[in-house]
Amino acid sequence: MSSFEDEARARRDRGGQAGTVRRRERIEWTHREPVCLAIQTAVAAVEDADPIDLPPLAEYVDPDALDRLFERDAPGLDQRRIEFAYAGYRVLVDGRGEVVVADG
Repeated sequence: MSSFEDEARARRDRGGQAGTVRRRERIEWTHREPVCLAIQTAVAAVEDADPIDLPPLAEYVDPDALDRLFERDAPGLDQRRIEFAYAGYRVLVDGRGEVVVADG
């Protein structure tokens, strides 16, 4: 599948639960924004909250490892992808610079 929505649709078609995509956030690699900041910004936007009010990302995933995985100039960056639970949501990050937050 090429996108989070396609995967959710396929899961639903197979009789599984598909989360609804509530927010899509693009990471601007040229601005050198750490991926962890983009994740918290996207989830905060869904929650209509300040990122500081969210639970620490470190309770769900190793933020240093995540930032290293998606470093701006990493070889093969556009082929990297990770999905995990955070603050009641499913978060998908891919190396093309996309963060998708969906209901968990």
